[in-house]
Amino acid sequence: GIVKEFKRKVTDLNFNTDIIVGFPTEKEENFENTLEILKKIKPDYIHGAKYTQRKHTVASKLKQIDTKIRKKRSEILDKLRRELSYYNNKKYIGKSLRVLITERGKGIAHNCKVVKFNWDDDLNIGDFVDVKITDAKTFGLFGKVINM
Repeated sequence: GIVKEFKRKVTDLNFNTDIIVGFPTEKEENFENTLEILKKIKPDYIHGAKYTQRKHTVASKLKQIDTKIRKKRSEILDKLRRELSYYNNKKYIGKSLRVLITERGKGIAHNCKVVKFNWDDDLNIGDFVDVKITDAKTFGLFGKVINM
């Protein structure tokens, strides 16, 4: 698909998406299809949310999905979200990223990945540094500054 083609051409593409689970018209099959698509495209970050009913909306007038089902789907999505995030982050171990320092020992790479690194008093917020990634967690990368 289109996402795989983008990822093939832009090797460090950071692809994010938002998913709402438990919308009134969502069937179990729809939810399962969403999970399968996410497993195929492997987004770097998934912002998952449970549908909540809002007064005076068209959706509020539809038959609502049971709260327990919404909660369970949200938990399943969160587990997948964490797995995919870690899967994507660990690919950066051993690579160097150009990082904009946003606070002491932390910055953002050109692909929006959050990177934590060793702090040196010669560094300043707003500087760019090259960081060699040594470790990856679910929602962040860790490394050592190799070039200031």
